[in-house]
Amino acid sequence: MLRAFLEAPMAEPKARTDHTFSLMSFVASVASLGDVRLNARFDEMAERCLTSAKGSLPAMFGQKGAKAAQRFMSNPRVDVLDLRQVLYACSQENIRQQKVNSVLSIFDPTLLDFTAQDWKQGRMPIGDHIGLGYEWLNALLVEEDAGRVLGVGHQVVSSLSGLDDDLAYLAAVTKPELRAKTLRNHPNQFLVVAEAVDQRLPADLEVIHVADREFDDGLVLRSRIKAKPRRHFVIRGNDTRMVQVRDPRWLPEALRHGKGQKELDDNPEHLTNVYLSDLVEHLPCPGSRQVPLDARGRVTTNPQNIARVARLEVGAVPLRLARKSKRGERLHVEEEPVWLNLVVVREAKPSPAEYPILWLLLTDLPVDTAKQVERVVSIYCRRWRTEEFFRTVKDAMQIEKSELDDPHATARLLVFATIKAMFLDELRFRAELPAGVKLTAAQRQELKAGARKARALELARRNEGKPIPPLSARERGVMALGLIAEIGAWTGKSLGNYVLLRGLPIFLHDVAEGRYAWLVDRDVG
Repeated sequence: MLRAFLEAPMAEPKARTDHTFSLMSFVASVASLGDVRLNARFDEMAERCLTSAKGSLPAMFGQKGAKAAQRFMSNPRVDVLDLRQVLYACSQENIRQQKVNSVLSIFDPTLLDFTAQDWKQGRMPIGDHIGLGYEWLNALLVEEDAGRVLGVGHQVVSSLSGLDDDLAYLAAVTKPELRAKTLRNHPNQFLVVAEAVDQRLPADLEVIHVADREFDDGLVLRSRIKAKPRRHFVIRGNDTRMVQVRDPRWLPEALRHGKGQKELDDNPEHLTNVYLSDLVEHLPCPGSRQVPLDARGRVTTNPQNIARVARLEVGAVPLRLARKSKRGERLHVEEEPVWLNLVVVREAKPSPAEYPILWLLLTDLPVDTAKQVERVVSIYCRRWRTEEFFRTVKDAMQIEKSELDDPHATARLLVFATIKAMFLDELRFRAELPAGVKLTAAQRQELKAGARKARALELARRNEGKPIPPLSARERGVMALGLIAEIGAWTGKSLGNYVLLRGLPIFLHDVAEGRYAWLVDRDVG
């Protein structure tokens, strides 16, 4: 659906886009806010948010429109859940149109820190407890092979008033003293949101839930294995538990805890009990790969952020979880032992000055071959797409300077910001230059040449009446991206969203005035 954003037919020049792009038409068709005027206002604001560079209300909707936008964001009649249904519908339509077979649902909590604003009420101390803010949780839908953002599977904002969706986070909690703790529990949030995504997406679509180690939880792992419809998962684990393995000849005898262990009574197959930290240290890891890391040890493909390149060793082993989780015991949830696979990714010969890479990836995906193991590692590496995506909203769009002092108003604004971030990501894929990927010298030259060609064709069309020659979808995408980058004062090096956010409003204004209309006309070529 988002790719069609750049393919809708262009009508006569208009003062605003006014359904120029098919995404806006689709958004208008699925928006149902219970009032014709509210639907029209949402439609108008969704278009205006694409023509802004920042996330404050005056920057996004103009000085005259800021007050109206603030009334819309604070209007209790505008149901946040109805707004998010627009996001979900666009995401599902995008998956359908692109005929995607495998989708990663990457769960990520983002701290929104509002300490720069002079507001005192309605905020809760979360994250590192230094700043006051909200927690923005998203299940970002990413195509496995290309890494493109397809949309959002679920979105929720956590504040003092709780989580603002309608999911049953406390369905299994009966004790009052556990309710508040469970509501803030990240593994519990992940489990509930994952079930909602499972039900929302088509049953025949392969969905793989991906999460970081803060979501490692025995109850989550058991629940995901038994989930219906059947989905897969890759969750980074911690090394603090005891597990069971079959015949670990590679493990020193002193680290094997016998066959009549006191630690784990459930051992019908006479498996070997081992602490996960010992298993990780001695597991054979024949596979290898190199990954670029930033200063915080995160995978990055932005050349400006690369601090070092780590050489990694990769190995895998099936293991059995027999010990019950503490959270399951508190909630009185029955837990049976389960088998799953562990993929170990550790840094070979790390520098003493660096914190070595160590990933323990728990998954139900097969790991019988080197190709299958590599797939699990690649899936987890896609998790950093969420940080790139939401960094656009937090840093580039500066959503934390929105000057809204209510969690529900902030949640409504985040829907508009998400639509814009989705468009920017799709704009790159339109030109086959995805976000987070280093541009080659040839690609940089191609963007510059595309901008020059677009200007020349536009001048010939306007001044000499020459028709636009047939152009492929990718050619038009490269030209549009090149023009936006040039308008955004691109230096010809790394192409970040800061540049695109500066150039996009001017480009869309030109399109609305009739210039470069052929770049978004799907009937051309």
